[in-house]
Parts: sequence; structure tokens; C-alpha cells
Amino acid sequence: MILLGLTRVLVSALLLYSTVKLLLKLRSAGYFADFFYMPLVPEALVPSAGVYTALLALKVAACLLSLLGLASRPALLAAAAIGLYLMLCDRLQYHNNHYVAHLVALLLAFTRCDRSFLAIRRLRSPRSAEPDADPNAVRGPVWAVHLIKVQLALVYLTSGGSKLLDADWRGGEVMRLRYLMGVDVVQGRGYEVPDSIRELLGSALFASLTSKAAIATELFLAVGLLVPRTRIPALWVGVLFHLGIQIFAKVDLFSWLMLSAYVLYATPEIRQRTLHFDPEVPRARRAARVVAACDWLLRYRIVPSRNTASGADPGAPLCLVDRDGSLVTGRGVWLTLFRSLPPLFPLWLPARVLQKVLARRRRERGSATSHH
Repeated sequence: MILLGLTRVLVSALLLYSTVKLLLKLRSAGYFADFFYMPLVPEALVPSAGVYTALLALKVAACLLSLLGLASRPALLAAAAIGLYLMLCDRLQYHNNHYVAHLVALLLAFTRCDRSFLAIRRLRSPRSAEPDADPNAVRGPVWAVHLIKVQLALVYLTSGGSKLLDADWRGGEVMRLRYLMGVDVVQGRGYEVPDSIRELLGSALFASLTSKAAIATELFLAVGLLVPRTRIPALWVGVLFHLGIQIFAKVDLFSWLMLSAYVLYATPEIRQRTLHFDPEVPRARRAARVVAACDWLLRYRIVPSRNTASGADPGAPLCLVDRDGSLVTGRGVWLTLFRSLPPLFPLWLPARVLQKVLARRRRERGSATSHH
């Protein structure tokens, strides 16, 4: 349930942020129906300015309740319903990322997302206050979680597919124009862009290659996240992909929403791994502090001990026992940490590749020595 609770907190925070922006826009620009708008519902169902303001305020309250863990599921359902209704009242306010955020919130309301990450525990219901006998057990309906994953796959499929069918996107013209606009923005802020960089970004070949890479990435994510064997590599590609577009493109909530939903792909576990560190070794103490700070999914028990892990190398200041009971030492410790700790996850694939390269070189040196 911890994964659902964390996802609830993240999605609630994103909805709260977007709703506060709408309230600020209402204050500065006025009520949308006083200008040109395109309702998808009958005109009689479009709220007045007062009702619209009240609905936004109610949505803010619902997001706050869900964020704190008070009546989380009804609050999340109310926030999603209000957001979807207001999109129907004005087609011009519709954005794909906002629609997906509200749809994820709607589906999340039908899960057991109210069992963890509760800020005010003493106000929980008696049933929710009871600890699970097995905190890793999947209890309650899981169909909503599966639908969320299918929805995310559809987002990638439709986004990548539409770009693939668009000649300008497929050929790189859209990316080339975006690159040049980015260069102009940077130069407009007083920064110099070297001519070589400008020529590269304006190159039709470079734009074509990066466009095809972006399309291939989205289509891979559409399938890779659903297949168990490719899920971890797909998550790594997705994290880097969204961090990249968040830095280089203005996509509002989209990247943060998708990264928040990635939590649902993690294996549900609580303290099933144990990190042993030697408290007398400074670098081991520092490593333990890093793990404690990055263990957002509560996967590790951190034990200050010396040589307590069965079979541990007596000289190893750091080792861990994985959830299958296997002992991990040496470079494998950091490789496991990179894979299992969200903030360090971008380092996992480079570390994995480096490990394989070093292992191959050791085998080659060993083979050469044996021949001699």
C-alpha cells in the first residue's frame, strides 16, 4: 500500500498546483466565460463566475485533504470529477497532460491509496488505523492500478504514433524549429551560443535523428513498461526521457505526472532488504546516510554492525542482504542501491554497463595470464 499512498501524495500535489494556478489566472485574467470559450456540455451546465470560483476552491480543499490523508479517496475522487467537469465546460482549457492527471487521480481513488502516507494519523478511521499483517500484501481491487498502467501506455502510444504519422515531426522539421527557438531564447537572455552549437541544432540531419529517437523512445515505453522483462530498462529510459524534456521543453505537469505514476511499477516491499555498514569507517557511515535519505520507498533496514551478515567479507565495511536473502558485497552493493533507490536510479544503467565492461576486462586478463 505504500506505493499507492506515495502516488496519491504526488498526484494530489500536482493537482493542487494546477488548481492554484487556475485561481490566480481567474484573479488576473477574469472568468473564462466572459470571453471566447467552447463548451462541450450544454450551455446551461456551464457554471457562473461565482460557482466556478467555488468549484475551484472546493477542488483545492479536496486536494489538500487527499495530500494529508484525510478522507483521501473521496477527496481525490471529488478533485478529479471537478477537474474533468470544468474541462468539459471549456474546450480551450483542455490539455492532454491535465486530462491524464485527472484520469489517473480518478482511477487512483478506487485503490487502497489511503493506507499510507497519512500526515495526521490520529484522525484515521479505526479500520485504516489497523496495521496490515503483511504490509507488502496486495489487498483490495487492483484493476484500477492496471488501468492506470494501460492509460500511461496509451499516452505514449498515441503521442509517439501521432508524431510518426506527421511528416514534419518524422522528418525533424518540428524539432529543428524548436531547437532554433530555444537558441533565440537563450540569446535573448544575454547568453552567447557558439556558432558550432547553433549550426548543430539547426542541422536538418541532427533534427531528423533526434526526432526519430524521440518517437522510438515513446513507442518503446508504450510496450516496455508493460512487459516484465523490459520494465526496469523502460523505467530508466522513461526517467531520463522525462527529465530531459522537462529541462529542454515546456510541458507543464506532464513529466512530473508520468514520473509520479512510475512509482506504481515498483515492486511493493517494506524493509525487505538490509544494509550493514561498519560505523567505524567514515565512508560507510556516509553511504548509510545517503541510503537513508534516498530510500523513499522504505525498502531498507539500515543496521550499524560489523561482520554480522553471514558470509560477509570481514574487511567489507558495506554489504547488504537482498530481499531473496542473497548477500551482496563489493561493487554489487552500489549497483543494487542504484537500481532500488529512486533518486539514484538514473545511475543504474551506466553503472551496470561499467560493471560488465570491467568484468569482461578481468576475464580477458585472466585468460591471457593462463595462456602464459
